[in-house]
Amino acid sequence: MRLANTILLIVVAASCAGLAAASTQREGADRPASVYVFLADNSIVRTNALFGTWKVTRIGKAPTDIVSTGELLARSRDHRILWALVRSESTLVALTADLRALKVIHLPKSWSARALAVGPNTGRLYIAYNIATLKRGRHDPLRSARLAVFESDGSRRLTDTLLRPNGGRSWLIWSLALDPAERRAYISYHGSDTTGLDVARINGSRILNCPTRSDSHVGCWTHPHGLALAGEDDVVASTGSQTIEVYDTSGTLVRSLDTGLENNHLMEFAIDRAGDRLVAAGSCGYVPGFAVVAYSTGVRQLLNRSKSICGQTLAFAGGDVVIVGKTALAVPDPDREGQLLRIDAQRGAITGSHRTASEPTDLLVVP
Repeated sequence: MRLANTILLIVVAASCAGLAAASTQREGADRPASVYVFLADNSIVRTNALFGTWKVTRIGKAPTDIVSTGELLARSRDHRILWALVRSESTLVALTADLRALKVIHLPKSWSARALAVGPNTGRLYIAYNIATLKRGRHDPLRSARLAVFESDGSRRLTDTLLRPNGGRSWLIWSLALDPAERRAYISYHGSDTTGLDVARINGSRILNCPTRSDSHVGCWTHPHGLALAGEDDVVASTGSQTIEVYDTSGTLVRSLDTGLENNHLMEFAIDRAGDRLVAAGSCGYVPGFAVVAYSTGVRQLLNRSKSICGQTLAFAGGDVVIVGKTALAVPDPDREGQLLRIDAQRGAITGSHRTASEPTDLLVVP
């Protein structure tokens, strides 16, 4: 009898522990992630996946021109600081989680800063930027491409490396990604006469870009044309078409993921590696729609051609929730209202929306 009672107590205790753990997991799952949105008018929104909270702060004057999307937000390695890159004012702004400005770092005015990343190992700040040179007879400037690295607090520039001289072309930087080991930087281009992706090796304070012909108009990897994301042993890149490509670290194409979003100039996507999913949205300026593809196999799981779902930037916000930044055209306009969409990735349906004072240019989700 005593043994039976002991066994019963153990079973009850285990059950209670299991219920407590399950309850904790449910609470974590029910607690919405923080969503930070960089708007084209140089303001930042903090909300959550349910759009239940809403805070806005301005970190610069609204630019006069339309702007492109890109990596403008990054979180410090210790998760205490939100870094924001203000392209139009050539500044780097440090903010608290609740959008209180801590400091403003003024970058050289000659820089056209394009993309920001935080080193996964060192916490250093990486800024990919262009130096523009006007040339008579061209509709856009010549642009060289460079990569600068700063201390984690932005106080000191550690290195500044020329990736590409302009060579008579416009090497307009589109995206910057670092691998988890912080050994490689991936820089993609989207100029009027350039495209592709470069791989720069990082060795302490030294950065060495991949070699290529001086008269080339493409990066060392020729197909990428937009956003690139780096994993431990792969690199995922948009191509400007409905297809997303997966490469190994040597640049060999491993597989192609066909989103089915035809007649789009697809530049952005989001990956849920744990859930083995890649999602993409059609551009409101081309053909709307929403697609989900199995990341490991390329099998398309969902394609919704609804005209209501479209945008440029997007990010997973926990579970099946995807946040899409909706813009009227392919490039965000500071003077035009935008919208955030909450999409159920299982059904491809809109489950919520919220208007923004200006169109979104970047999204960062913090669990």
